Amino acid sequence: MSFSKELCQYAIKNSALLEGGVSEAIQQTVFKAMNAHLEKRIKGLGGWKGRYELATGEADETLFAPVTWPESQDGRYRACFKLEAINCEKNYFWLSCALGVNSAKMCLQFWVHGGLGGRAKSEIGRKLLTLANAAAVKEAGFVQGSDENVLNMPFVLNAEVLAAEYPTVDKALGAVSK
Repeated sequence: MSFSKELCQYAIKNSALLEGGVSEAIQQTVFKAMNAHLEKRIKGLGGWKGRYELATGEADETLFAPVTWPESQDGRYRACFKLEAINCEKNYFWLSCALGVNSAKMCLQFWVHGGLGGRAKSEIGRKLLTLANAAAVKEAGFVQGSDENVLNMPFVLNAEVLAAEYPTVDKALGAVSK
């Protein structure tokens, strides 16, 4: 990538601001809103459990499932929906993934533990592939993940909309808040 001299000079002069604080502060605000929207929506369904702390809390994860879905003895979910990033190897911040930097994306992920119910990981993968090809699942936006025990619904926040409404974060969340 080629950048203008002026842009490089700006980055050099403001690297502490860019890397040190502002990115994390913006990320905290955006993900706090995203987590709150998901929590409100999921709690409104009734009969669900979850943690809503990705990029904002001690658990550093947002995941949820119906209360009837199984958990390990230590309380870990054996199947759930979670907020996750894909293609994010080059990004340092969750915010970068949410904005699509370096072709990354956030996703709502449906995850199933490989040995759920005594089934082999490959069997679960085959069942999820069948599910991924179902018309309603495709229509909802889910696609087979690179790991065979996940389905992903990828999304990227619109940076222009987010910047225009910041620090309020509502319209930028788009499908996440519906």
